[in-house]
Amino acid sequence: MGGAAASAALSEQLRAAGRYDTPPGRAAWWRHLGPVANLVYYLYLGYVVVRSGVTAWRGRLDDASWAFQSHSLLWRLEWLGARFHITGLEHLRACQGGAVLVANHMSALETVVLPGQVLPFLPCVFVVKEALLRYPFFGRILRATVSIAITRKNPRADLEKVLEEGPLLLQQGRAIILFPQGTRSQQFTPASCGSLGAKLARRAGVPLVPVALRTDMWGIGWPVKDIGWLRADREVWIEFGPPLPVTGNGRAEHQASMAWIAQKLLGWGVTVHAAEAANEAG
Repeated sequence: MGGAAASAALSEQLRAAGRYDTPPGRAAWWRHLGPVANLVYYLYLGYVVVRSGVTAWRGRLDDASWAFQSHSLLWRLEWLGARFHITGLEHLRACQGGAVLVANHMSALETVVLPGQVLPFLPCVFVVKEALLRYPFFGRILRATVSIAITRKNPRADLEKVLEEGPLLLQQGRAIILFPQGTRSQQFTPASCGSLGAKLARRAGVPLVPVALRTDMWGIGWPVKDIGWLRADREVWIEFGPPLPVTGNGRAEHQASMAWIAQKLLGWGVTVHAAEAANEAG
């Protein structure tokens, strides 16, 4: 089966099952390369970014091709030895009128894998840092996928921009994915998470969907955060929560979504700062 056909088949599987688990016996071809496997993966990632950037420049980067690129990167991580457990996708079926997805941000893995999970259900966009639009090829991809770019330097201006552009995209039935932590961390501090997602969902009249992520198999690199050590012995856990209709000022839904994410992360062995979690949940 060709790559595009395999991606279409995976999308259909996700719609039918609402989950994805790495198949038993999936061959980890690159694991035997040892440290060189990391280099091989990043070379492939670079190839995908260039190919997708060129496709975007030609105006041909549609949802199907974006999902295919995302699926291909997931499969390559499995070749490295990664094992995925992705659940709760059935909740996206109830969000055909659009939704705001809020997730903890642990690594670069979610930015390449989440589109392949969400797109079979809803067209999606990210809220991203404005600086990323200037990256060669990658910036083209972000523009083609109608991402909302913010500075992360002026919170008021960022809020106004998201609340202005976001509802227009949500009214088209899209899902907007944002990371309220603002920066990647392999721990979770609910109190550090802004409530922009709940405010946007409230303004647009769409549900808030929490997404819990344990993606620390992809380490945070230095000096380039995106290029970290890949630890194939760590499993990847992703779970989509039930949609939360937003009422009032959205504070209760924001707290509920952060508490739900914290509970899932604790179950997966991730460090959650208990005092902050208790404050958010209460």
